Amino acid sequence: MTIPSFKIPDVKKILATEKLQSMELIQSIQNDIHGEQAKWQDLLRTLPDKKQFEAYRARIDKLKSARKGGISGLLGSASELSTLQNDIRRDLNKIKSAQKDFEHEMTSFKARLAEAKKAPFKDVTRLKQKYSLSPAGLKHLSKNLLGSRLCRLVQKARGWYQKLQPVIERARRKEKGHEVVKPTRGKGVNVRFKEHEPLPDFLIRKARARIILSVGDIAGLIRDITPDQDVLGRPLTYTFTAKKLKGLQSIDLHGTLDHIVPAKAKDTASLALKGYQVKNMILSGSDAFPLRLDQALADLKMDALLTGNTIKATLVSVFDSVKLSGGSAEKASPIKAALLSSLPAISRFHVSAEIHGTLADYAIDLTSDLDRAFAKAAGRAVRKQAAGFEKKLKQAVMAKVGGPLQSTGKDMRGLNSISKELAGRLHLGNSLLGNLKGLKGKGGLKLPFS
Repeated sequence: MTIPSFKIPDVKKILATEKLQSMELIQSIQNDIHGEQAKWQDLLRTLPDKKQFEAYRARIDKLKSARKGGISGLLGSASELSTLQNDIRRDLNKIKSAQKDFEHEMTSFKARLAEAKKAPFKDVTRLKQKYSLSPAGLKHLSKNLLGSRLCRLVQKARGWYQKLQPVIERARRKEKGHEVVKPTRGKGVNVRFKEHEPLPDFLIRKARARIILSVGDIAGLIRDITPDQDVLGRPLTYTFTAKKLKGLQSIDLHGTLDHIVPAKAKDTASLALKGYQVKNMILSGSDAFPLRLDQALADLKMDALLTGNTIKATLVSVFDSVKLSGGSAEKASPIKAALLSSLPAISRFHVSAEIHGTLADYAIDLTSDLDRAFAKAAGRAVRKQAAGFEKKLKQAVMAKVGGPLQSTGKDMRGLNSISKELAGRLHLGNSLLGNLKGLKGKGGLKLPFS
């Protein structure tokens, strides 16, 4: 048996081999920002600029001068005023459209930058899960601790059953037909003629038995012992009971060996133990995790069915007033130390098992709430180690990502100059439109005789 252990992964090695999604995201944003800056620099050269608006201002000044030239000057400037307004508004619409597109791009970049700021923490979470400190193997630790002992008990029960096989052996031989015996003179077979009340050649109707043990005597009653159940028509039954034994409150074992029809043989056994005082039971002698059940009070219930050569059995046992002890926690791995420290807190546990297969090849499915107790203890050790690992991982990721992330923020601020340029040009155009309003009255162009 081995106890799972873990080592804190080397953060430097992790970052040397792993691709950070946050870095890829930041690099993508930087590339797009640089591309956007180049695109808008080219676009700004095609949009109306300060020079264009200065030309409009010169045309406005010319219109103002025309007002001083009398009626003919005013009449000539009316169409020019309308044309000038349309030209300015057209250019302003170009700038407004560009500004709208730019704001849309900026909104997208801001959202992506906000996502990039969260990305390092997602990297930390992802890497922490990938290189998680998990006490793998503890889920089935009870199988290692209790499975071998249960297997030995099953082997012992199988041995006892095989000792009983001679009792029913003749019935099995008879499945092949009557045995032909070569007599010293002549040839023939033994023929059993039909009887009104047939009886087997050998029959013990009732046998009282007593098993004498150091803890006390167990009384038993066995009925219908015969190798010819097909003749008798009744199965062998047995019952063994005892109460107030030394270290055991009661025991009840009963069952049947039914081979009336040899091809459909069915044997059953039920065992119930109550108040069994367990002392100094070695659960694990492994150096990896020595474990001893110093004391406990156990109840056990087992039911087994053997059909032909197929076995199916269930076992449920509950251990109360438990005291467990293990080896020294000094120089032990964090998980092993946590498991050993959890033993004093375990005062009760249960064990369930299912046995299925054949007598020669069977499987044992064993579960116990000891697994929960051990996993909880190991989980505390893992969480303590994982907290340190996560802290180091976060520091390393931020150290690697922090510079590029800061640089991306500067690039974003660099785009603000384009926003200011567009806003400045829009302001110039709107100011020019304001100057044109002074040349018009409510009814249109101002005339001296109006």
